[in-house]
Amino acid sequence: MTLDLLFLILLIYTNVLADFVLQPDRWAQDKRNRKFKSKYLYLHVLIAALLTGVASLLFVELNTAAAIFAIIFVSHLMIDSITARYRESASALIIDQGAHLSIILSIWAFLFNPDVSHILSYLTDPTLTHISILLLGYTVVLHPSGIIISRITKRWRDSIYGTTATNEVLSFDGESLENAGKYIGYMERFLILTFILLQQYTAIGFLIAAKSIFRFNASRKTSEYILIGTLLSFSIAILVGFVIVFASDNVGNW
Repeated sequence: MTLDLLFLILLIYTNVLADFVLQPDRWAQDKRNRKFKSKYLYLHVLIAALLTGVASLLFVELNTAAAIFAIIFVSHLMIDSITARYRESASALIIDQGAHLSIILSIWAFLFNPDVSHILSYLTDPTLTHISILLLGYTVVLHPSGIIISRITKRWRDSIYGTTATNEVLSFDGESLENAGKYIGYMERFLILTFILLQQYTAIGFLIAAKSIFRFNASRKTSEYILIGTLLSFSIAILVGFVIVFASDNVGNW
């Protein structure tokens, strides 16, 4: 893998870290409620710009890294301020991340002027490539996937638990487990992705069967909500798994 492609992967990864791993839910909620008045908006943007700027120092000079820091800070602030005006939904999340990705691609293209037709030929270091793909894949199935699922299932969750509920609470007959839904989702997507990479497809069937037991312990609405969330979670993990396998097949064997 050449340095320019590694730089692009690192920029994408720092964006994923800033937007999903290092941004608590209360920060995102405060941004939506208070817009430009939210102190967490500026703290989040600063973290995103710092991560990108520090990562850039590994590839470019200090002046260029400082310019990248400034571009990410201003663009991230503008994008998050605009998307925060819209209701919490999967489409708003996709637009938000698409805008961030377009800025990252523009920076990368300006610095390296890549020839798109030769991108696959850049993948000359299979070990480094696989590590990068795996790291990004596992990060995606944990945090961004959970938020996407939460946005898609929000209307059904609100009809069951109320508008103040989050996907972090799993409730049966008035009892709830704090953060249960979130961590169950993390574990199931982690396991599914691992099973796909190990080609243990039968194990995925057992996991689906085990998760379906929830349907017998809840009301019809709750069981349907869990089933929708489960199928979304499994589908995303399976899709990411096959993307990783496809990408790895283009750069050598595991």
